Amino acid sequence: MEKQVVITADDEIKIMDYTGHKSISEGVDGGIEHFYTMEVPPMIVPEGKIDMWCDESFLHNSKKTRINAICSALSQEVIYGDVVLTVYCGNGESRGFEYVEEVNEDGSVEEGICETWLCEDLFLRLKNDMNKQGLLEYNHKTFDRESMDTIKMDKIDKQKGEDR
Repeated sequence: MEKQVVITADDEIKIMDYTGHKSISEGVDGGIEHFYTMEVPPMIVPEGKIDMWCDESFLHNSKKTRINAICSALSQEVIYGDVVLTVYCGNGESRGFEYVEEVNEDGSVEEGICETWLCEDLFLRLKNDMNKQGLLEYNHKTFDRESMDTIKMDKIDKQKGEDR
């Protein structure tokens, strides 16, 4: 089974099954929008590129309130919510990352060294480096926003106070 890598707005890195556009939509929790193709060493994927997908509502007044600090820094675009990574195949096509499980002598199963593991490792290293430099905290302090519901309630409370 192929996998997709999900970078969450909480700076977590998760692995999900890849089944095409449906799984990408589940990973971003909404309609999908391709926003960036990143070059990576061919040892990670032979194609040498990774596609980044986000919820298409980031283009409109999104209800997502937390910036995806890692993917925003890499793409140099302000992206809110979770981002799904897939392998770039050209001509608008992508695929999941190869996934290999290895069975240990004691019968336990773990992820083997494969495209999924290499991609996850790359992004964990990027996350850790950005964290050490204070970039994750800076991006969240600068770009995280209140939810639209909170803003509406604040306006209503303010209007009620002015009416008194």
